[in-house]
Amino acid sequence: MALRPLRALCPAAPKRLPPPPTHRPTTFYDLPPELRVEIYKLALLNTHLHILAEPSASQPPHSLTLTTKQIRLEVLPLLHSTCRITASITDFDFTPLLTWLRTMPPDQETNLCKTSD
Repeated sequence: MALRPLRALCPAAPKRLPPPPTHRPTTFYDLPPELRVEIYKLALLNTHLHILAEPSASQPPHSLTLTTKQIRLEVLPLLHSTCRITASITDFDFTPLLTWLRTMPPDQETNLCKTSD
């Protein structure tokens, strides 16, 4: 019986690990809309909108309205329906209030409501 020559063994191929699962991080938008609304209500608690005699274009009604378009659209109805709104009227000049109402999106006017105070 003839001996066969030995041949060099190749090292085993490295084990390929499966790629890590691609989980995207959970964001605020992954919460159900009902829960987001409850968070907005808490954030708007004790918020008082005061329309000044000298309107300031640079002052937003609330900082939440400056975050994203989606949050702004979700917050504005709550802001107009649940927050106390007062206006400075002097000498029967309603210009600041009318100016503020003109800047309000038309679909938001229905959210304004009269409160007991």
